[in-house]
Amino acid sequence: MNQDSGAVVSPHTYRYLDGTQETSKWISHDFWTGLLNSGLGSTSSMLWNREALIAVGGWSSGYHSHQEYDLLFRLARAGYEIAFVDKKETIVRERKSGSITQQTKDIRAEEGIRLRKSIWNYLIANSLNTPERKKAFLHYIFRQLRGLYRTDPENAKKIYREYFSNERFVPAQIGIPFYPVLIKTFGFNRTEHIFKLYRDVRDKYLTFLPKNN
Repeated sequence: MNQDSGAVVSPHTYRYLDGTQETSKWISHDFWTGLLNSGLGSTSSMLWNREALIAVGGWSSGYHSHQEYDLLFRLARAGYEIAFVDKKETIVRERKSGSITQQTKDIRAEEGIRLRKSIWNYLIANSLNTPERKKAFLHYIFRQLRGLYRTDPENAKKIYREYFSNERFVPAQIGIPFYPVLIKTFGFNRTEHIFKLYRDVRDKYLTFLPKNN
């Protein structure tokens, strides 16, 4: 890390409790695209320049999650370079309980959307918005809207109308092969309502299943 670098980011390997692994999303060709689409690794695979961190106000208490991406944004906005290391030398291990991700599950989607909106507005104000970065922004927002719909469907619908009403948007990396067809046929609200009903029925069914001792 040179003196002009505010931080070093790198990918990581996530190891589940059952031993299976997956590689983190990694978008290293463009910092802003990676920042918008959560593709710069995680706290565990980042190194911070202490002086730069202090200069921008340190870790923010304004977020309960996504703090590392908020800090990267503030460092870049202040003119610090963010260095990339294209090596997976960090293993993030799943925990049964106690992780920040688990503790902030109910607000992660809302806070992730709030941060990316701030980043996107900054890019627009500084003429840094490109088609690729817009695509990354929209895909991230859409994924988070699906999570937000579970707890606050009205807010999710409002944000969807704000960013997607005039867009020819095709969702990707949803993990549901027929999802693009559903949303094209029924729209965002009806599609997510169908999945919400499915999850509610599934969860109620699971509560009646006998637990293994």
